[in-house]
Amino acid sequence: MARTPSAHRPCHWHEDPDGGRFLVPGCMTRVHESDIDTCDCPTVSAQLADAQQQLEEARERHEGLREWCDRIVQVVEAHPDGRKIIQSAARTQ
Repeated sequence: MARTPSAHRPCHWHEDPDGGRFLVPGCMTRVHESDIDTCDCPTVSAQLADAQQQLEEARERHEGLREWCDRIVQVVEAHPDGRKIIQSAARTQ
């Protein structure tokens, strides 16, 4: 009897017409015990929370690099030869 995938379970068994059975995409809990009703795949809300955390961390790293770059530019501009340094750097790009 073919099982229909649960809307609440990210992984499920796919049964093709030839009788093949494939775990899609497959969590380790269900790989070891194919007929178990539980799944350790992350829920959509958990995946979203993880993505939001990664995005926040990336934004923090980006802001840190932006601040570092702004400070470097300020130091170069304050240097007596700052204009020459900036012009030289612009020519090498």
